[in-house]
Amino acid sequence: MLRPITAMDRIAARYIPAGYTEQKRIEPDGSYLDGVVYWKSQFNEITNNTRYYVMSYRGTSSHHEGNYVFVNESDMNRYIDSFFENIRAHKIDKEKTAEARKNFVVKIEVGDILDTSWGYDQTNVDFYQVVSVSGKSAVVREISQQQVNASGPFSAQVTALKDHFLKDSKEKRYRILSPGDCMKIEGHWASIWSGEPVHSSWGA
Repeated sequence: MLRPITAMDRIAARYIPAGYTEQKRIEPDGSYLDGVVYWKSQFNEITNNTRYYVMSYRGTSSHHEGNYVFVNESDMNRYIDSFFENIRAHKIDKEKTAEARKNFVVKIEVGDILDTSWGYDQTNVDFYQVVSVSGKSAVVREISQQQVNASGPFSAQVTALKDHFLKDSKEKRYRILSPGDCMKIEGHWASIWSGEPVHSSWGA
């Protein structure tokens, strides 16, 4: 049986040229930013100038994000500062997103109708009515729909028929997702229906 490749395996597979100096950044809380830079300076006696070589890696990736040569140290330092600042900004955004997902306000209420639109070569539309809400989950059941305007031989605008539950449909509970007005039903994104007709299409 093949052993799964781990984060440590990916880091160990990184190409780090000989003579490069490792540089990391520490946050005020003592943690390291999720990236590392390797650099070196090299003086060329023929051209009588110095070149600055930089290679950067993000996270546990085995592939470098940047591999550059700079003609002066200040340009190299600007790149390094920008690299770590981008990582810091991504970290902050990720923390804010996680916080929003955790603390969002549930906007879905009993009686609301959710719609899904999905399909590859046709647009399937399903409507679900909220039967109950508990915490950050809701029980829904699929309801009927009606065509209100045929927009072509194989397409139409459809609307939901509230309280007209499909005969074979069953109540199912799903987790409410951030920002509080959507969920995934049968693997498809569903959000609160606007009340306006929705485009639907089908094959010949």
